[in-house]
Amino acid sequence: MPEIVAVLHQQAPQPFSTLHVFTHIIRHEFHHKGQMLNMSRQLGCTPVDTDAIRR
Repeated sequence: MPEIVAVLHQQAPQPFSTLHVFTHIIRHEFHHKGQMLNMSRQLGCTPVDTDAIRR
């Protein structure tokens, strides 16, 4: 059974699985990574390689 955590949302605790919370955090990080790359392009810069795994 997955662990359930309570997250305060709009004044009432909401139950979420730890997997749901982890997935949300990772997706949120991807959003900000995309924002930084887009800002780099708008400033005329070549965006840096942000991949954590290199070949």
